Amino acid sequence: MNLLPFENIEIESPLTESETENAIKKNIAWTTDLGMTFTKNSIREYEGFIDNGTFKIRRILKSGMNSFIPIVTGTISDSGNSGSRIGLKLRLHKVVMTLAIVMTIFSGMMLITSILSSPISNESQNEFLMEHSIDEKLAEEIVSNMENPTEPKGTNWISLFLFIAPYLMCTIFFNYEANIVKDKLNSILKV
Repeated sequence: MNLLPFENIEIESPLTESETENAIKKNIAWTTDLGMTFTKNSIREYEGFIDNGTFKIRRILKSGMNSFIPIVTGTISDSGNSGSRIGLKLRLHKVVMTLAIVMTIFSGMMLITSILSSPISNESQNEFLMEHSIDEKLAEEIVSNMENPTEPKGTNWISLFLFIAPYLMCTIFFNYEANIVKDKLNSILKV
């Protein structure tokens, strides 16, 4: 399992360059637009394009949505011994990656703020009430009724979870989808 949501791998195939290119062409629904929209009514499992030994594909979902499906960019080259070498780069869509980074930064700022903020001590509360009150008897009554002194705050687990969640989601779902893509490519390329 990769710790970051991207991967570079090489696959050796017994197929020649042209056979590899044809095998990939047969298994993709042709489209040059791999944005955030997905083709749903295709009989193929992948969509993308291939041109001059380079290709870009993505798995097609038959139902539902999944933003963590990797976009696979590949190059086909001759391996020298009657086969071909396919270099693959698996990446998340740029919009998904940007949103994950923004969410992580925002939740990190929330975590840091919660860690650095401390409750006001009981003595400080008393001083503030006595200095800024108009009615001193009311202020003394409020101070005398304050029984529980404030306790130091513990760890804010929600902020910590929100900080870690985008990373975990991206990494776990990306690795799951990347394994599906690699297995399918291995079967297409007869590895």
